[in-house]
Amino acid sequence: YVQNGLKPMYTIALFGFVGYAVEPSDLSNRVALNAVLFLSIYAVNQLSVGHIPRLPFKTVMDSVSESVSIVLMMILIGACVSYHVARPARDCEEDCDFDDALADRVDMVCGVVVLVYVLIYSVAYRTVYAAWRRTKPAARRGRGSKERT
Repeated sequence: YVQNGLKPMYTIALFGFVGYAVEPSDLSNRVALNAVLFLSIYAVNQLSVGHIPRLPFKTVMDSVSESVSIVLMMILIGACVSYHVARPARDCEEDCDFDDALADRVDMVCGVVVLVYVLIYSVAYRTVYAAWRRTKPAARRGRGSKERT
């Protein structure tokens, strides 16, 4: 489950950060990379879900795939914002260069926001804490429910 499902999902999220290595002015390649990674989520889901029974509730794997989808969407939105903030004005007649410095600053802010989401919310809360909560002993779950004599 971990080896065939969770690790590949977080590897897909990690490869999403590779998009920041592509120049901000090259929006089409950034979008293409995110599209391939987004489709990879469903490929990993199909491979790993086929080995576990269908359940009527959300599993840790479902939460991870949802989180990785959100990560890729956040990266894609950040790439679009970076491009649109730094591109020259439509009616520009002189000094119509792409502002790489501004695009890099926007990328840095977006990258930090996505990294915080991945580490704190996705990995720590939705994966580790959720798995721990689901596997803790039943005695601990109902500690306040026993009547005192």
